Amino acid sequence: MKIIVTGATGFIGGEILQEAAADPNITEVFTLTRKPLPDALASLSKVTGIIHKDFSNYPQNVLAQLEGAEACIWTIGVARPAGDPRPVDIGCTQAASTAFERHLQPHLSPGKKFRFIHTSGILSEKDQSKTLWTNTAGRLSRGASETAIMDFAKDHEATYEGFVVRPGLVLRRGSWVAKPWMAMTKNLCIPVLWLSLAMLEIAKKGGESRIIENSELIEIGKGLAERNESG
Repeated sequence: MKIIVTGATGFIGGEILQEAAADPNITEVFTLTRKPLPDALASLSKVTGIIHKDFSNYPQNVLAQLEGAEACIWTIGVARPAGDPRPVDIGCTQAASTAFERHLQPHLSPGKKFRFIHTSGILSEKDQSKTLWTNTAGRLSRGASETAIMDFAKDHEATYEGFVVRPGLVLRRGSWVAKPWMAMTKNLCIPVLWLSLAMLEIAKKGGESRIIENSELIEIGKGLAERNESG
């Protein structure tokens, strides 16, 4: 299976890329980044790095390099606060969904849908009229992006599957605070390894849930991590 990973130079995207390269079921990983990958990621087997400056537009020469990809894991976001996040959260996400459904899905086997896995957050808010006390713009923007993805999937149900993951606080691998935080906050945080494994599993197999909350991500990711450790 071939997949696309965006935001691979970031914290979550980089971890997903490493796990994807180690996954025997994944044959190639295309990365779309504005700048070159760090050497440690660029040298991973299966990785094909593509420099792409404008995530609101997908020219034919970029799409041609992505042919054969069956899924995209989208981890691009906007640093909070950093102005209006909607052009990235909604505009760029919709541009990618449209381009991949229109130009990549037809190259898949008959009846196979293109999967798009979007990274949102546990505090995202779909109700655009709701008054929020913190990070209002970011939370509403993420909620609106979730709605847009679900609407796009409904309008293209024969060719596109949209999934939204809502992780809580993502804990770095090897962080000394990981276990205490997990114990104290229960379903409000998740180790980055578990999140990465869960998102890759959704990219490979889909799932019944279209919006996957942090508790379900923990269940999926923890189970896969334990299975990998046991061999």
